[in-house]
Amino acid sequence: MPRSSGMLTKPEILILKYEKMKTYYKILLSLTAFAMLFLSSCLNDSDVGIETPDFKGTPYLVDFNEMPNSEGLLFRSMIQKLNNTDTEPFMVRVNLSSPNTLSKDLTVTLALDEQFVNDYIADALNDGDPNTNGFELIDPSIYNVPSYTVTIPAGQREAEFTVNVATGNITLQDSLLVAFSIVDVSDGAEISGNFGTALIKIGVKNFFEGDYDAHVIYRHPSSGTYPDNINVDRVYRKKLSTTSANTCQTSFAVWSNACWITINPDNSIEYIVSPTWAYDVLPGDPYDASKVSSYDPATKTIYLYYHYFGSGGPRIFDETFTFVQ
Repeated sequence: MPRSSGMLTKPEILILKYEKMKTYYKILLSLTAFAMLFLSSCLNDSDVGIETPDFKGTPYLVDFNEMPNSEGLLFRSMIQKLNNTDTEPFMVRVNLSSPNTLSKDLTVTLALDEQFVNDYIADALNDGDPNTNGFELIDPSIYNVPSYTVTIPAGQREAEFTVNVATGNITLQDSLLVAFSIVDVSDGAEISGNFGTALIKIGVKNFFEGDYDAHVIYRHPSSGTYPDNINVDRVYRKKLSTTSANTCQTSFAVWSNACWITINPDNSIEYIVSPTWAYDVLPGDPYDASKVSSYDPATKTIYLYYHYFGSGGPRIFDETFTFVQ
């Protein structure tokens, strides 16, 4: 049964954005980030077991603060090299979540976490999600990490470590996963229990991966009569990340649930939304048969038309992706 009417209210946005993410990876928006932004939140961490209002006594936590998608994944897509030995680098950010920076350098030790990947793949198979089929642990022979030690300088919050990948060994059909966990930090800090592991899908770029401005027009039956029943008319910056030779993953409509856009050889489009979404999403506009999803290769523009039914009638979406970079 649907859990809501589909109307875009603030409580609904929060519920859909956070409750539908995979339980396994515990992807909650970082409470520590909110604490630092608004100076009113509490810092909760499952391993530390401390809740401290207004920062008094707040622990210094080291974490991965890049927000994963609703499947719990970070994405790194790179240019495919012509041979099997040349490498492409990608960076992973390590963060200090705290009310203040430290007065001394903070040393963070990382480790490859193959067990985390294996557990994630097993969980995905048990869920029966077709969009997670084919996940594999990346072969250690095709990548290297120059150093598993990262130093966050005194007075700063972030540092990065490098992963070099021999992308000539990767095809567009591969779905390769790697995970890194924080295993040790120097005195004065603790490891985050909820955000201490980064799970990364590694791939090579297909022809339409990139950053897009997505203009979303969302029509809702509670907002009037079609076509004037517009509930949302807004542009969102969205990242399209390669999952196969002609498919990219991004976020669904105005929510964080994953969706997949497949561009066919004739420039028609197939559109699939993650099973974490409670409604069946159907192609097109039920009131306008001329609205058919398509891709314009000359301008790299994607036109999506889709809808789903809820209480009171259909929720109808027009979404135009304009390529940025």
